[in-house]
Amino acid sequence: MTSSFTTETTASYPITPEPHEEHVVVDDDTPPPPEPPKAPRWKRALHFFPPLFTFVLFIGIWYLYSALRFDIAAQRRNALPFPHEVFTDGFLPLWDPSGGIRPILGYMWPTVKVTLLGLGISIIRAVCDAPDPLAAMRAIHAASRGMDC
Repeated sequence: MTSSFTTETTASYPITPEPHEEHVVVDDDTPPPPEPPKAPRWKRALHFFPPLFTFVLFIGIWYLYSALRFDIAAQRRNALPFPHEVFTDGFLPLWDPSGGIRPILGYMWPTVKVTLLGLGISIIRAVCDAPDPLAAMRAIHAASRGMDC
């Protein structure tokens, strides 16, 4: 049994796209648009010079202030030392029990504990004082999932 099946168009006018739709005709032979030109390396390196200049200027002012204001070592006892003295006396003897970075880290630990305690208290207060605590907790969870830690 064969059936003849024909299709008819019900509209006698051509179908046009809606005004907000945009039809783009893509020809397979057209090359892709060119990529924007990259800046040369020397131009990209120029972004490092302003912070570097600021750092060098800061260290220079620090040396100048320490040299002019406190030229005698007794005057610098409770004042700002030279930058190289801060580095050599404060950081280089890494695990010297009487000097170096070990006492600095020891004095820093109570500050870190108090800071983390304050952060925890502020988070708990923010969640509890929120109009909808569950929504606040969901927002915190969503924000923490997006972090790359």
